Formats: sequence, C-alpha cells, structure tokens
Amino acid sequence: MEEVRCVVSEELEESATILLRKEEAAALCGCAERTWHEWDLLGLVPRPVKMRRTKYWVRDELIAWAQAKCPKRDVWRYRQK
Repeated sequence: MEEVRCVVSEELEESATILLRKEEAAALCGCAERTWHEWDLLGLVPRPVKMRRTKYWVRDELIAWAQAKCPKRDVWRYRQK
C-alpha cells in the first residue's frame, strides 16, 4: 500500500477558497492530480463532497487531515465523530 506524503502548500493554505476541486486539493497537499485521484480511489484521503458530478474537498478539512499526519479515510472519519 502506498504511503501518503502530506505537504500542505502555504500559498494555497492561505487561500480564501473553501471547496477545492481535485487539482486544487492535490496542489494543496503537494502531489500530482493523478496521485490524488488514486489516493481517493484507495480511500487514503478525506471523503469529498459531491455536487452534481464534481467532487470537492473542504480546504480546512484537508489542512487538519495533513496536520494529523494523513490518516486513511476510515480512520479520519472515526476521529471526526
């Protein structure tokens, strides 16, 4: 299983955007869009919010997730309860 390496971009961390598309979420966490897509399919990143056919990730949740050392999605969800 691939290890998730989290590096939050300071420039994007300060952005006012609340919801991020896949490419923005990947950039925020310092990885390629393709890598982010694979991590999403494997359940390694927080669950996205779906609006119509587009997935979005909550910026503040991604920052908190990275600060928590990027746990898998099911562990992250459990911690949020």
